[in-house]
Amino acid sequence: VKTGGSFSVERLSFDLSGCLEMEGLEVLSPSDDSILIVDRLSLRTSIPGLLQKRIVLDDLKLNGFYGRLESDDLDLNIDFIIDAFTSNKPVDTTSSPASLTILSNSIELNDIDFAYSSDIVDVGVVLDSAFLTEGRVSINPNEIDLTRIYIGGCTTRVLLPEQTVDVSGDSQPRDIILPGLDLSSGFAMQLDLGIIAESEVHVHLGDELEVDKFDSRHLDVADIEIGLAAVVAQESRLSANKRALGGSLPNGSRVSASGKFNASPTEIVVDSLGARLNRSYLTLNGALSYPEWERLLQSLDASEGSMRIEGRIDRSDLVDLD
Repeated sequence: VKTGGSFSVERLSFDLSGCLEMEGLEVLSPSDDSILIVDRLSLRTSIPGLLQKRIVLDDLKLNGFYGRLESDDLDLNIDFIIDAFTSNKPVDTTSSPASLTILSNSIELNDIDFAYSSDIVDVGVVLDSAFLTEGRVSINPNEIDLTRIYIGGCTTRVLLPEQTVDVSGDSQPRDIILPGLDLSSGFAMQLDLGIIAESEVHVHLGDELEVDKFDSRHLDVADIEIGLAAVVAQESRLSANKRALGGSLPNGSRVSASGKFNASPTEIVVDSLGARLNRSYLTLNGALSYPEWERLLQSLDASEGSMRIEGRIDRSDLVDLD
């Protein structure tokens, strides 16, 4: 396969039992820039499972990962890889999409450094460690079923430009097509337990990355906690059950949210959906029925039901945000 770039591997081994080990992978762009580095990767897979459209990634361990993805109006810095594995044959859109299942009993990630940059957003993720226990991802039907996720020591930075990028003109951004993925039937997600420890999220507007205090241009959240029971999005159903979602602001304030939300083409039900900031809180309960959700806003006069908001605003919490 001709890529236009280059890659090197220090050690690669694979046996018929499905064990794969790789060390010292480096992928260089045509301009000799490092875009992907893997120190060590090991996993067990199932060759018979591939014949049944089941990808098994057991005991996957990735230690030391460096990735850089860059894009402009037309190109990605990995276009030479995409072009090398893209067929010129037209995609058959008349046949039914094929199904695929990905299974894993455990995934372990350590020392991850990934960044994406474009004219619209810059995103950087540095991760100390992450663990996944018993996961299943299905495509057509689209389902994600995860037992336990632990993320430790993850710092995420998002930099947004102050000015909206002008995309007018003759150039058109390149579309990335995922053949065979049918999202019309929606998706379902189940996560029994998710833990995010010693982690931070920083969102910044403009060119300044470091700030001494919380302001309207910078949002910093640390000590993140999340517990999610289920999320379902389908043509006839949208639901979410949040056990807990919380974090800390730079001034020490604690913010959290929890509750249940269910929506169908004719009804919305909210059960104890609320948010809390230190001693202040708001909770929403109720149900609303309507003729059809495509014209919900236009048909509010034909809707029936009630929503109840309960809460308390503590003066000290307002002072804390100053």
